[in-house]
Amino acid sequence: MREEQIEKLRGVVRDCVSKHLYSSGIFFADKVAAFTNDPADIYMQAQALFLGRHYRRAYHLLNASKIVLRDLRFRYLAAKCLEELKEWDQCLLMLGDAKVDEHGDVYDTKDCNVMYLDKDSEDREINISAATCFLRGRAYEALENRALARQWYKAAIKADPLCYEALECLIENHMLTCEEETRLLSSLQFGPEDGWLSSFYSCLIKKYDKKSVVEAKFKNVIQLGMKGPENLDEAAWTKEMLHVFCDLCIEAIYMGMRPNTNFNKAGWKYLLTAFKEQTGHAFTKTQLKNKWDGCKKDWRIWTKLISEIGVGWSNELGTISASDEWWKTKIQEIRGAKKFRQSGIEPSLLMKFDRMFSNIVATGKYAWAPSSGVLYDDSVEDPNANEEQLDLEEGSSDSEEDEIPNFTDDVSNMVRGVNMYSNSNTCSSRKRKERERVEVQAREKKRSSEIGMQLLSRWDQMVDSLLKNSDSTSINRDKKGCSIHEVMTELHSIEGVHIGDDFHGFASEVLGFRRNREMWSTMGNLENKMKWLQKMYTRRKAS
Repeated sequence: MREEQIEKLRGVVRDCVSKHLYSSGIFFADKVAAFTNDPADIYMQAQALFLGRHYRRAYHLLNASKIVLRDLRFRYLAAKCLEELKEWDQCLLMLGDAKVDEHGDVYDTKDCNVMYLDKDSEDREINISAATCFLRGRAYEALENRALARQWYKAAIKADPLCYEALECLIENHMLTCEEETRLLSSLQFGPEDGWLSSFYSCLIKKYDKKSVVEAKFKNVIQLGMKGPENLDEAAWTKEMLHVFCDLCIEAIYMGMRPNTNFNKAGWKYLLTAFKEQTGHAFTKTQLKNKWDGCKKDWRIWTKLISEIGVGWSNELGTISASDEWWKTKIQEIRGAKKFRQSGIEPSLLMKFDRMFSNIVATGKYAWAPSSGVLYDDSVEDPNANEEQLDLEEGSSDSEEDEIPNFTDDVSNMVRGVNMYSNSNTCSSRKRKERERVEVQAREKKRSSEIGMQLLSRWDQMVDSLLKNSDSTSINRDKKGCSIHEVMTELHSIEGVHIGDDFHGFASEVLGFRRNREMWSTMGNLENKMKWLQKMYTRRKAS
């Protein structure tokens, strides 16, 4: 076929597309691409397939071409096909590696050497980089990562002010404050002929100008610590603040300030004071309690996810390394699991969550044994949680030589704890009617069934406790780095610690308990460990 005939067929394809005759356009585009094998003709065929909604065919055609990774047009159109197919992760992979900062500046990109082949470039075009940035923003927004979506939308409008869709998404989705919108608009590089566009964009954000005053006052309310916004936005909690909060909670727990399911009054006072000293933020008790509840909920969901065999943490992904099908199944099975698809709980934080929520550390009268009756329900608030409690001796119920519960006494108390039904309360008057006698017998039968259920429940609780106590007395329970030998070796390596003095004797006593050795291990470096131990020593001397 001669070049003149091929060029006429190209004109036919363009005319079919303009008239929305996509099947005809696909047919003739396929013939032109087969004759020439020219990248431009292959792209024209893929474009016709895309417009005809044959997204999978268009993607495979582009992906099979060797030029797809070198021509941005091919890569962008392939990514658009994946967008229509809702395959967002694959869409991001197709667009390639690039990073963007909070201001929308793109860097560390590998696209600097790629080609952009275009034979029809007479008219003004939108920068292809702006289009790819916008598509990245769309993908991240679909994956519910609003932070990255906002950054890529800003990168798109900064790459080319003609990319109106990016600005529209930022404004309509309320991703920017009034100040950020004004600052973004002033940073756009309009061409000499685009002065009118700058004016139109200014009008889009003018309607929000008055809100800046309200936002400023609302920020002052939060900073003053007034009780209006009790639920502080999660963005206010930095990673460092969360770790500090967890460390303080663990320390309060091991100091006996959480006798059951809640911190007592002294515990909350300690958390509020210590958190303010270490972070400079004066949060209310309600705000810290909300954070505690939120962390506990996240921990429960995350524990269910990582309990699966064959999945594990990925530093590269920042979450569990698993297939899309696995995530899809888990999101349907476990309510709230979707938030961990892009960002999970890192191992160092998970270890602290385990110490905060795995067990309720209690001492003295708050410790539970099978003979104590019904266990504390973790979902029930303690009515005395806010009352002052006596300071309990450190480690008084955590000795590794804990006594094994008396099985016979426990069974006796278990049975005695059930409110047994007394036959003496049953009136057997001869004057009662036969109908009343039958009703009494029915009530007795029902009562007996209830007693059996209570006994069974108490029995299960006692067995569970025996199993837990059996685990706690195991000599193999010490975690790595938490044995007496390992901990005391670290202690002796610290300068200023001398065997035989009062501080060394106190340290030896405290670190004789397993939970204290585990707490020592979580403190990180030796400096932090020494600070923790000295604080406990000072508190002991003061008391």
